[in-house]
Amino acid sequence: MKLVAIDLDGTLLTDEKRISQANKQAIQEAKAQGHLIMICSGRPHDGILQFLQENDLSLPLAGSNGAIVYTDNRIIHSAAMTLQAAADVFYHLDHQQHPFKVYTNKGVFTQKAFLERVRKEFSAAPETLNYNKMSLEDLIEYQEKFTSVPITSFEELKAIMDIEIYKFFAFTPLKSRKKTLASALERIEGLTVTASDINNTEIMGIHGHKGTGIRQMANYYQIPIEDTVAIGDNFNDVPMLEVAGLSIAMGNALEEVKKICDLTTLTNEEDGVAYAIRKYVLKEVV
Repeated sequence: MKLVAIDLDGTLLTDEKRISQANKQAIQEAKAQGHLIMICSGRPHDGILQFLQENDLSLPLAGSNGAIVYTDNRIIHSAAMTLQAAADVFYHLDHQQHPFKVYTNKGVFTQKAFLERVRKEFSAAPETLNYNKMSLEDLIEYQEKFTSVPITSFEELKAIMDIEIYKFFAFTPLKSRKKTLASALERIEGLTVTASDINNTEIMGIHGHKGTGIRQMANYYQIPIEDTVAIGDNFNDVPMLEVAGLSIAMGNALEEVKKICDLTTLTNEEDGVAYAIRKYVLKEVV
């Protein structure tokens, strides 16, 4: 039995954010043969659950880059940020007018001027949109699809009973602003900082990473870590790729990611996940 942890964007999903029939079928066949398949994504866990339901898939998952680990219809592990660290991050992002979201156990919250700030950021760096093959209007439309609650201050979050803050997602397409933000975050204790593409910065608590996600799931199901497989493409996948017994980079993965992996599969547009599952998990001739 293998535990296979799969990233979503840039890995399982095509550039149009869809799961191919080939990938879906490979996952179902692996499950039928007794393997455990999990999703390990930067997306919030309820967003991942919605995606799985829409695609008739039932899989355990780790959301918010591993800060939330969910299976058997419940959260089995969470790694929330301290309120002080979250406050420091919120104040800095807001003061510098970065467009950002906050992922919590009470849903996703968005800075009130989020879309206005997104438009401003990418208008100053339109060339970065080529990375995701999207126009600015496409990006705005895509972001409008996600349900979130607008807020104007950290105090509004803090006032919510029993709130846990798992992740900040900030759009940072301008290299100069991204570098300045990285320097500021280095001065805040207890953070993990990463990115899922060149246009963003993702901020979690010190244990909020995908390495935690795959370890917690393996522990829960009593699967030795050497029997785990991780498939990913970007910087936020590195912790789980480093932890897994077998690490597989997508053909479209960053070169830095490919260098740390044991193997490389096909791209996300070529059903690279299906190829990896069939060849390295199911041991089929492909």
